[in-house]
Amino acid sequence: MQNLEFRCELRDPEMAMAALLRAGATPLTTLEVRDTYFRVPSGVFKKREAPDEPVEYIFYDRRDRLSPHLCQFTVYDEAQMRLRYGRTDPPTWRVVTKTRVALMRANVRIKLDEIDGLGQFCVFEAAISRVHNVARCHENIGELRHILGPTLGEPVTGTYADMLDALEPERHHCS
Repeated sequence: MQNLEFRCELRDPEMAMAALLRAGATPLTTLEVRDTYFRVPSGVFKKREAPDEPVEYIFYDRRDRLSPHLCQFTVYDEAQMRLRYGRTDPPTWRVVTKTRVALMRANVRIKLDEIDGLGQFCVFEAAISRVHNVARCHENIGELRHILGPTLGEPVTGTYADMLDALEPERHHCS
């Protein structure tokens, strides 16, 4: 699967939520999420766990940029992951815990994340399809950035695990 992604700091989650609801975004869920990032030779591979949700293994490959960028990803269930990667998990790199509020507007999944040890972030993931080509996905993300205006902070790059690693290389390390 492929999407267009953009991530930035979130200055005011309450104001952002109000603006999104006024703009017609549909609330989807609020989750407590635990992502375990694994050491892999290339790309990013993580295990996602959330109460009352099936465990997912997500592999993605993207060029990290401060502007919206393409991301190729595959989501595996436990059985699919074991067939592809073996009986045991790869070595653990980091564990990231977060509270995520997810909304949807057009083809864009909006994630308002509170990351333990990092702060607040907003993520836009625009699903690319025949109806929503890359250009339309850029437009949809641009509209959301305009709608949220001053509630958004600086664009960020990398994963939350990368950000934690840069902040405190040893504190969150897992073996």
